[in-house]
Amino acid sequence: ALPLPDKPSIAVLPFDNMSDDPEQEYFSDGITEDIITGLSTLRWLFVIARNSSFTYKGRAVDVKDVARDLGVRYVLEGSVRKAGERVRVTAQLIEATTGNHVWAQRYDRLLDDIFDLQDEITQTIVGAIEPELAVAERERVVRETPNNLDAWDRYQRGLWHHYRFTKEGNAEAQALFRQAIELDPSMSRAYAGLAHAGYWDVLFGFTDEPEETLEWADEAGRRALTLDDKDPMAHWALGRVRVLRGDLDRAIAELNTAIHLNPSYAHAYFGLSFAQTLAGMTDEALENSNIAIRLSPYDPSLWTFYAGRTITLIARCEFEDAVNWAQKSVRQAHAGGWAHALLAIALAHAGETAAARAAIEELKIMQPVFSEDFIRHRLLFRDPAHLDLFLDGLRKAGLPE
Repeated sequence: ALPLPDKPSIAVLPFDNMSDDPEQEYFSDGITEDIITGLSTLRWLFVIARNSSFTYKGRAVDVKDVARDLGVRYVLEGSVRKAGERVRVTAQLIEATTGNHVWAQRYDRLLDDIFDLQDEITQTIVGAIEPELAVAERERVVRETPNNLDAWDRYQRGLWHHYRFTKEGNAEAQALFRQAIELDPSMSRAYAGLAHAGYWDVLFGFTDEPEETLEWADEAGRRALTLDDKDPMAHWALGRVRVLRGDLDRAIAELNTAIHLNPSYAHAYFGLSFAQTLAGMTDEALENSNIAIRLSPYDPSLWTFYAGRTITLIARCEFEDAVNWAQKSVRQAHAGGWAHALLAIALAHAGETAAARAAIEELKIMQPVFSEDFIRHRLLFRDPAHLDLFLDGLRKAGLPE
């Protein structure tokens, strides 16, 4: 058995061709190869090369044996079935050492342009797998004893606390990211995580010193880029911080670079959508919001994806749609004060005053720091008329100044 690499590791087994036509073998092989290539862009993930994975083609194998032979923690397997003008692709991600199914999905598509279809399915699977792998890694680290944690484990444990969306969790995340940096000063991801934790401190009102927090968060993001300018997370984190510093051109550039480096990076599409909304590019923002949600429909940050889309729709004065997406946001696990504030604004503009006031009462309980001034310093719209929509909505909903 090969030893496990220091970072998370995966083998993609050749997808089975379940079609009656053996000539469709090229399609299933092509999807497998593209998924391997797509996962290889995730610099935090160790991916077994195509030639090693394809030695299992056509063989009935036990994923635990594959994990032992190749030295990996996760195995992705799947199948392709073509019937007439339709194709069905199934995929499942397995934590091989335990046999637990981490994720499974089925995709049904019309077979219009086979190469476009192959690209779409590959992007969708890679985009779905990344957050599922990240969650699995965080939960694995939390399950294990905290003795002798190395830098990667501290980083993963930090992410677990980060995605609790609480002030206390974010503070613990920052402490763990800093510990990871002490253990491995070259770890770009730990700096990126620290930068994004600072971004959340300001966005969610977890800090009384927003300017100072943005300063060290920006420094952490720039350090992440210095250490690894090919890491999409470094560009994403710095881009997010630059949004709150009002540097929208730099933010959009960094987020576009993150997407260029990893075309399946759902969080980068979401971050870009938010930055574009503030810049007045709402058509592009809606398009990138759609991509983010499609790529990671079960993301632990999904409530923020929905909230970001709500901001775009309010800026476009599409208030009925905004209410719909804000309601989706508040129903998600870990939904924070922003979700309720946006729901109140959307309802107020839609003329549903009583429901808007109820949302404001919920907001007062969840996040008492919310105010017109709080939003004014976080929604840095280029067009003041867009900001006025949000402030006017809060007034209509009954939030005290």
